[in-house]
Amino acid sequence: MTSEGNYMKKCHVSVPVSSGTVLWGDQMNLSVTSLVSSAPGKSVGEKAKLAVLRALRTFIQGVAAALPAGGAGAEILSVGYWEMFGVSVLVAGFTALASLLQNLATFLPEDPVNPPPAG
Repeated sequence: MTSEGNYMKKCHVSVPVSSGTVLWGDQMNLSVTSLVSSAPGKSVGEKAKLAVLRALRTFIQGVAAALPAGGAGAEILSVGYWEMFGVSVLVAGFTALASLLQNLATFLPEDPVNPPPAG
């Protein structure tokens, strides 16, 4: 039997996803673990460094998203652009804090997609 046949025989659980593909066994576990996992690292310092960098990335993405959100929010809520932008940046900060805490969490499995930093 081919290795593909063995793989398909082992994986009996499938979950359809929005893209139309089907995740099998280990792929499904990898997807779930990738969503709910902490930063990899051999020491607390390595883990913290990567967690801070990931939180900073999340904050930058949130601020970039706040630029157009400020205009849309100002139209919908009848407030000034900069007031809405400020609220959006504040929310980006809360999101970055949540990212930091998730990546520092020791009770979560390490992220299987990103290996620990070399060194």
